[in-house]
Amino acid sequence: MNELKKRTKVPNNRKKYWFPNMLLFYLLRLNVCRDKNLWIFGSWEGNRYDDNSRHLFEYIREMHPDIRAVWLANCENIVSEIRKKGYEAYISGSREGRRIQLRAGAVFYTNGIDDFGNIGYFYGAKIISLWHGFGIKNIYFAGMKKDIRYWKNRLQNRIFSWVGRDITISSSKACSDYFRRAFCLRKEQIQITGFPRNDIFRKQLKPSDVFGDKKADEYRFMLYMPTYRSYKDFSIQETVEQIAGDRVLSAAFRKQKTVLLVKKHYLTELEWKHLPSEIKVLEDSQVSSVQELLAISDLIITDYSSCILDYVLSGKPAVLYAPDRKTYCMNVGMAKKWHKVYDRYSLDSYQELKQVLLECLSGEKGIADETTEYLRGICEDESIKGTNYCENVYRLVYQSVFGR
Repeated sequence: MNELKKRTKVPNNRKKYWFPNMLLFYLLRLNVCRDKNLWIFGSWEGNRYDDNSRHLFEYIREMHPDIRAVWLANCENIVSEIRKKGYEAYISGSREGRRIQLRAGAVFYTNGIDDFGNIGYFYGAKIISLWHGFGIKNIYFAGMKKDIRYWKNRLQNRIFSWVGRDITISSSKACSDYFRRAFCLRKEQIQITGFPRNDIFRKQLKPSDVFGDKKADEYRFMLYMPTYRSYKDFSIQETVEQIAGDRVLSAAFRKQKTVLLVKKHYLTELEWKHLPSEIKVLEDSQVSSVQELLAISDLIITDYSSCILDYVLSGKPAVLYAPDRKTYCMNVGMAKKWHKVYDRYSLDSYQELKQVLLECLSGEKGIADETTEYLRGICEDESIKGTNYCENVYRLVYQSVFGR
């Protein structure tokens, strides 16, 4: 497996740079010298070439060459990587990067305006939030008590918001409601198109395409992808150690030529020793695209990560394993509707998880398949089934930018 250069985590400078961005937000909207054919893309605070932005960027480069699609990043190694693919890319804060921002007609982000650095120069262009998935946990204003802090933040966001946008893309009515509550959006600001990154499930991607080793095609892969916990917790560590020490499960993995991939969240600091060959831990720096991992995996195990809401579109079995749900809900919280889903479909003990994994390894149908079927109904609107999500987003934005 090829190891990529370690990504640098950028400190959160939103408070420090809020005021200068607020001034530019109003001043640059007077700029009428914008090129409607110039669209810029960024993701994950400028530190990754991945996610919805990457998939839409590459699609537009290949299928709609009349649009000048440009990627902006904070890291020189990311810019070099993109240029090697034959695409146009620049450092956001460079002279050329700022010039392109000032001329851009459309802007696409996954995390926020700071996907393009601490200062944005594209205000006045159409801003499209591709976001990084339909989530389960509460974010931003969702779940906040309507106290003084809530209304203060609402007022501040009305003046200028790091997650401001003209258009928000969604995958379903439930997803739209999630975004509406989290970001206090109006219904007309949200459009159901599907997420560009999920077009990958229609491609015939092989493990060797991801790992760069033809031998990988001889194995099946299960993916354990737990989310980050802001509180002290050992459930992830315990889960991996329990699977590693389970002779019955290890024998089943070997018999079925299956490898369990453990993809850690990039903020999670855990370390395991003496893991068997059936388990491989992947650090964030070793994964160029999470979506590719999802595409080549035959099953996913997660807790509260939105990755499961992408994965179920593949139609393959999915497992919700949340032994610390009570603690997680106290510290982070989930939208009310998800509690009923977890009551019905999530597993709370290792013995339950073991039984489900053994069923899946032997090809038996069970709760993992039921989970996929149920969640897919929530995550994909009937109106977009069978369509190309990238093309849906392209047409929506093109019509908005050009007014036709």
